[in-house]
Amino acid sequence: MEQYDIGIRDGDGVSLLLVRIEREEDGPDRTDAKLMAFALTNIMEELLEDAYDSWTGEDMYGHLMFVVKRKVQATATQPLDRISDQFLRIVRHLYRFTVSVIISPEVAFPTRLQQAYQQCVASIRQFLGDERDTIITVGAEPRNSVPSELSALYSLPLFVHLLEAGQWDAALAKLEDIAGEWRRQFNGSYEHLMEIYHSLSASFFFLIHKNGKRIIDYRLASGSLIQTIDELQQWASELISEFRSEMQDDLSRHRKSLVAQVQQYIQSHLSADLCLQTIADRVHLHPVYLSKVYKKETGENMTEYVYQLRMDKALSLLNNRELKVYEVAEQVGYNNPAYFIRVFKNHFNVTPQEYRGDPPKG
Repeated sequence: MEQYDIGIRDGDGVSLLLVRIEREEDGPDRTDAKLMAFALTNIMEELLEDAYDSWTGEDMYGHLMFVVKRKVQATATQPLDRISDQFLRIVRHLYRFTVSVIISPEVAFPTRLQQAYQQCVASIRQFLGDERDTIITVGAEPRNSVPSELSALYSLPLFVHLLEAGQWDAALAKLEDIAGEWRRQFNGSYEHLMEIYHSLSASFFFLIHKNGKRIIDYRLASGSLIQTIDELQQWASELISEFRSEMQDDLSRHRKSLVAQVQQYIQSHLSADLCLQTIADRVHLHPVYLSKVYKKETGENMTEYVYQLRMDKALSLLNNRELKVYEVAEQVGYNNPAYFIRVFKNHFNVTPQEYRGDPPKG
């Protein structure tokens, strides 16, 4: 926060304001929604700026978030519920929609901020519902409250996102975090064990269908067969390993197919411009990436393959004495016959004419 000139530091007491924008059915489109969020952010920041330092963001549900801290030098600090009331009245006056504001209790930044956010989101679900134009102040959580949610399971990045991105090691680490939290806080809870199982299963189902595969081809065990966290962790780890191996095989097949496509194109276009950019455009890839893949799969540079193929074809064409040397040069992609002769001699240690046994010109 310090590098962005925001007056909030580690250990400071902060509150979270979560703003739900309540659009009508014929509400703004995506572009207008962004402008609307920008306007609402400016209004709230102006209301806060005299007495509070603030940092603004937006969550995955489209809620606006304001992390706020009272300024030390502020002489008269308006309570957050009064500022929120002003905010609602301004929005009501200026726009054809309403907003609701959820105010968290003061928590330590940043260690308790996620908990405050979860409390605010839960309050929308539990207390706000379909109500509009409302302010809710969340009460402080009892100190000895028993944790009821698996935070590691639902914290970002989600398990399904790691699978989708092919980040297999990160997925295994996420699995370890989830299992570790269950052992520490929910040991013996079969209900939470099944919550983990069904969430992981849904992630695996998504990946299987996204890759055009069938569920029946994988060992997606029934929940009744999972009785312990160790069994669940082993089952999920084995599936991750299977996916990793399968994706690597798919990647290898894709690369081999790409190399074959490139070589086929080169073979049928030896007389054309065969620079790396031209070939990359043909297969719709970046030239640097294509070059790396080709080198990794074949052990040689693409230019070496083009060069060798051109020399081999030139040798074959020279056996047809009806073709002039410059015609051979053109058919293998050299528009400058003198340059072709020099390249040919460097490769075969003889000129095209010497190869044919033509008498030297006197």
